[in-house]
Amino acid sequence: MRLDPLGAVTQRLSGRVRVLTQVEAVVNEPGSTVQSQSTYAYDASGNTTQRVLGGDTQTLDWDRRNKLTSVDTNNDGTPDVKYLYDAAGNRLVEDDGTTRTLFLGEAEIVVNTAGQAVDARRYYSSPGAPTTVRRTGGKRTGHKLTVMLSDHFSPQVRPVTWSEQVRSAGIFARLAATATARREGVASATGGTPPHLLLPNARAPGRRG
Repeated sequence: MRLDPLGAVTQRLSGRVRVLTQVEAVVNEPGSTVQSQSTYAYDASGNTTQRVLGGDTQTLDWDRRNKLTSVDTNNDGTPDVKYLYDAAGNRLVEDDGTTRTLFLGEAEIVVNTAGQAVDARRYYSSPGAPTTVRRTGGKRTGHKLTVMLSDHFSPQVRPVTWSEQVRSAGIFARLAATATARREGVASATGGTPPHLLLPNARAPGRRG
């Protein structure tokens, strides 16, 4: 099973692509039963061209590279969101009519129609560790950090926001001061002798023999 960029489910079996075309659900509410229906349409390449979700019709346009170029969310014939890509096919700009988002690898810059920056996001990823997102809110200070934590019970990723403001220089300064204080405290307690030399037959860390 695979998903297209908008989450539509497709499945490849025996060399053929089978796509989801209709979903029916019964919603039970006090005193009534509502029958809801969602339908999907695709082009020859398997891209979702139309979605009807709860009676709302969305139209999606794709280019010859199978990249999503626009989305009409209210079916009025005018795209509500447009996308622009670079020569390599990477998404470069998203325009929703009120803001434009520029994608620069691990950074995103959001500007209004006047070209003024209203937000910026930076993603910090490390192997084996959760991804951290910093948002500026269009300000020089008071940035917010959000840690994207995976949920072991579902495929969703849950954002957890740090409550304190981001002050990188202050954080590193406090860490350095704490490390220095610990070293000075150990040296004072041992009369200046390194702790590993106080033990009989002890060797310096990292040495053999």
